[in-house]
Amino acid sequence: MHILKEAVQKAELLVDGCGYEVNAVTLCIDTNTCLCMHEAGVTVRASFGGRSADFVTETPTEARTKLSYLFDAPLTKRLQQSAAAAVLNVLSGFLCMSRRLRACSPEKHEPCFSELQDRIQGKTLFCAGTLFAIREAFPSQIITDISTADLVLVNGDGILGEDGQKLGDVLDTIPNERILFIGPSAAGVSSILHLEHFCPYGRA
Repeated sequence: MHILKEAVQKAELLVDGCGYEVNAVTLCIDTNTCLCMHEAGVTVRASFGGRSADFVTETPTEARTKLSYLFDAPLTKRLQQSAAAAVLNVLSGFLCMSRRLRACSPEKHEPCFSELQDRIQGKTLFCAGTLFAIREAFPSQIITDISTADLVLVNGDGILGEDGQKLGDVLDTIPNERILFIGPSAAGVSSILHLEHFCPYGRA
């Protein structure tokens, strides 16, 4: 199962019977935000229940929707997946499952990358998503076989499309400690699936 679809199904169970599914979720494009160094694209800000969270994507959209629409959506198109990921981000913030919902300021990029470097030094890596900074800094460590990588790195872009399907296919076959979600856009899926999330300087 696609990792995003699995996260949506678990999110539906989390709010079942709470009445939240009928409440409005607003998605708006915001071009004035800081971007995480591990993400690329346009920021979609999702707002729900007085909380807001960002998701950075190459397929941004604006809409007013409900959680119930997310639970029934096929999520076969990348635009739908981006919207769903944004909704999961703000839902995780609303439920106090994640507090890293927006990117840090640019002066935090260097210490962030230094901390990440300590985590991945000497390990083989599979990159799900763009992750340009990591691909440029550690080209000799990157491999193409997700099942044999010492560490699977996932940004927000990595939970969409084919990469998201690859992740879903291996979730039950590789240990959770070999999967590391990176950046605020991955906050929702990682927290709902109880997988590790690296975003030390992200903002609430």
